[in-house]
Amino acid sequence: MNVAAPAPSAPSRLVRVLTCWARPGDGVRWGLLGLGLLFDTLWLPPGILGVHLPLLVLLGDLPFLLLLWHDGGQRWKRWALLYGLLHFGLALHWLAEVGAPQLLGTAFMLAPVTLILAWGLRLGARRGVPFVPLVGCAVVLEELLRTFWFGGMPWPQRSLGLVGVDSLRAGAALAGAYGLSFLCGMTAAWAAGLIGVLRARAELQPRLALRLLGTLALPVFWALLLLLHGQGRLSHVNGGLLAGTVGVTPQVLVVQGDIAQSLKHTPGSATANLIFRRHLSLTREGLTRALKRKQAVLAVLWPETMIPWPFLTPALSRRFPSEWQNQVVIAGHLREALPEGLPPPQLLLGAIHHFEDEPGVVHEDLEYYGDHDSLFWIDPAGLPSSPTAALPLPPAAAERSPWERGRHDKVVRVPGGEYTPLGDVLPFLRLLRNDLSTIPEIARGADEQAPFTLWSWAHMDKGGRAERHEVRAGTVICFEIAFPARCRAWRRAGCHVLLNPANYGWFGPTAFRAQIQGVAALRAAELGMTVVMAGNTGPSVFFDPSGSAYGRFEPVPLSPEGLVDPLAPLKSHLDADTEEAGFQTGVVLEHLIADESQTAYLRWGDAPWLVLGGLLALLAALTRRGAPRPPRGTEQSANKQA
Repeated sequence: MNVAAPAPSAPSRLVRVLTCWARPGDGVRWGLLGLGLLFDTLWLPPGILGVHLPLLVLLGDLPFLLLLWHDGGQRWKRWALLYGLLHFGLALHWLAEVGAPQLLGTAFMLAPVTLILAWGLRLGARRGVPFVPLVGCAVVLEELLRTFWFGGMPWPQRSLGLVGVDSLRAGAALAGAYGLSFLCGMTAAWAAGLIGVLRARAELQPRLALRLLGTLALPVFWALLLLLHGQGRLSHVNGGLLAGTVGVTPQVLVVQGDIAQSLKHTPGSATANLIFRRHLSLTREGLTRALKRKQAVLAVLWPETMIPWPFLTPALSRRFPSEWQNQVVIAGHLREALPEGLPPPQLLLGAIHHFEDEPGVVHEDLEYYGDHDSLFWIDPAGLPSSPTAALPLPPAAAERSPWERGRHDKVVRVPGGEYTPLGDVLPFLRLLRNDLSTIPEIARGADEQAPFTLWSWAHMDKGGRAERHEVRAGTVICFEIAFPARCRAWRRAGCHVLLNPANYGWFGPTAFRAQIQGVAALRAAELGMTVVMAGNTGPSVFFDPSGSAYGRFEPVPLSPEGLVDPLAPLKSHLDADTEEAGFQTGVVLEHLIADESQTAYLRWGDAPWLVLGGLLALLAALTRRGAPRPPRGTEQSANKQA
C-alpha cells in the first residue's frame, strides 16, 4: 500500500521575509543595486571613496531604472524599497556622527519615497508616456516630495553633482536646482533606452535606434538652455560688479569659533564662558585687522547659538531679573569687543530666545517657556558701556531689549531633533525623541518676518538721477538653507542676502560639508542672492548671486583660555570654501553683493514642475491601459524570447 508523502509545509513569514531578496536570478538585481550605490559614492561630493566623478550623476538613476524592469519587473516593489533604503543610508552616512538610530530612522523614513517613484515610473511607462520626460519629471517630483516627507531631509539632490560646472550651476536661475535634476533624470532614461537598443534583435535595432535618437533632442535642448542661461547669469553678475549696477557693501566679518560638540554640550558656566570668550576674542581680532587695513566693517556674523545663554523678551526679563542682569553683562562684553577707532559694526549673533508661548500662563522655571533658535540683530549704540553697567529692567510692554533692532527665528526644524513629528498626538514619540536627542525641542518661528535692512547705496540711472537702494538680509538657520521655498520667501520679501548661521559640527569632517556648501551655492544661483555661511566649525564662506564661492579664511590661533595667542606661529590664509579651512578658529572678512534683478525661478518657483507632472499624469489617464512594459527600446527580454 502506497502512502502519499506529506505535503511540504509552507515557509514561515520570517523565512519569506529573509529570503525575499534571495531568489534564483537575483544575482543580476544585486549587481544593479551595487552599481547604483557605487555611482552614488562617485558622483556625490566630495567622493566618498576618495574619487569624485560628479558628471556621473547624469547616469545616476540608470541602475535603478534597469532594476525596475529586470526580468519583466517581477517583485519590483521589494527591490525598489531596498534600493531606497540602501541609497539613503549611504548618501546620509554622515548622520551616523549623531547616532546610528538617526541614520537608520531617516533611511527607513525616506525609503518609501523611492517606492512611490518606482510606482510612478512603471505606471507612466505602462500608459505610454514618453519615457525620457517621464523620468526627468518624476525624479524632480521625488525630490520635492522628499523635502516635505515628514519635514525630512532633502539630500541627496541630483543637482549637487553638477554644482561644480559654473554655467550649469548659474543656470539654476532658470528653473531652480530641480532643473539640473530634471536633466539628470532625462539622461539616465536615455541611457536606459540605449541599452535596450543594443540588446534588441538585429532587425529591430535600426528602427529603435532612430526612435531613440529623436528622444535625445529633449535632454540636449534642456542642457543647452541651462548652459546659455547660466552663462548669461555669470556675465550679468560680473558685468554688474564692473559697471556698478549691483551694490557692494563694506566688509562683513564672519567668526568661526570651532566649538566641538563635546564642549558645546558640556554643562557649566566655565564652558559657556569659554565659548563666549572665544567668539569675543575672534571678533576683536578680526575688527582690529580691518582697522589696520583701513577697511570699514558693516556687520559681524556669529554662528548659530554661540551666545550660550538665553535672551528673553522684556516681559520675561522682568519676571527673571537675574537673567536680565546676565543679558546686560553679555551686552557689555560685546561692547568691549569693538575696538576704538572703527565705526561700530552691526552685530548678528545667534542665541536662544525665550518667550511667553501661552499668554497668561506663569511658570516658575524659565525652561518651561517657549524658545526659538534665533539670530539677533544688535545695534551697538544700544549696548551698555561696560559689563558692570546697571540698566533698569525694561518696560514690560516693550517689544525688545534696548540693544535689539530685530530678530529672525528658525522656521524649518529638524524632525526628531528639534521637534517630534506627531508628538502632540502620540506623546510616547516625544519621550523617545528626548531619549535619543541631546537638544531640547524648539518652537517654530513665524512664516513672515521682517528683513534686516543692513545698508543703503545709490546708483545713477541713465538719466543721471540718483537711485537709492537698500540691502536687506534674511536668515536661514542651519538646515533651513536646504529648503528652496523658505529661501524663496525671503527673496520675495525684498532680501538680497541670505545669512546662514549654523552649527554643522554635528557631522564632523564628513562628506556633509561639501554637500551643504553645494546646497548653499545652488540657493545663491537660483535666487540671485548672496549667501553667507557662518558655520561653527565651518564652512564659513560667501557665495555671490551666481553661486560662485568667494572669501579668504584667516586662521587665528587661540589659547586654551579662548584668547588670541600672540606667540602662535602665523598660518597662511586659505580659500574659504576649501576643506582645510574647517575645524580651526579664524575669521572671514568679505563684502556682500546685492543684485536686485529677479531670476526666472524666483518668479515661477516650483509651479512649472507641478504643471508638467500634472500634464504627464493627464496624458497617462487619457491613454488606454496596456500591459506593464519598459520604455521603448528596452524590451530586450521579450525580444530575445521571441
